[in-house]
Amino acid sequence: MQLFQVLALAFATTAMAKVYNDNSPIPDSVERPSNSVTMQANTFGTVVKAASAKLRSKALQARASTLQVCEHSNLEGACITITGIESGACYNINGIWNDVISSTNTFGHTCTVWEHHGCSGDQSTVNGAVNWGYMNDKISSYRCFD
Repeated sequence: MQLFQVLALAFATTAMAKVYNDNSPIPDSVERPSNSVTMQANTFGTVVKAASAKLRSKALQARASTLQVCEHSNLEGACITITGIESGACYNINGIWNDVISSTNTFGHTCTVWEHHGCSGDQSTVNGAVNWGYMNDKISSYRCFD
């Protein structure tokens, strides 16, 4: 009986989340910031859901993901380049960067962002440089894949 309740709760949580894909691509003509700070993923935020063993073994064979986040659209304002992102792991965004991100560059990786910590709530998935539509100033966690 407990397994059924857990599965029902998981399904209900997934069904309630809205997926938004109203992001606008940042044109190649927009100059990329040269003054962004670089830091490791575990310094920028905390890992809350590690990747499964299957994903972890795949991640060891591939390079770690990189994600650039900026406070304004078109990769402007303060920016941070996050390196060493474990493929498939969920990261919470802590501190002053929580709910302030307006644009990102995934450098060819696929990343999903969520409205709440723990990779929950409304979400949107991107690959490349985008300005966030609905998720603008709402991003609290993310997960990237190689």
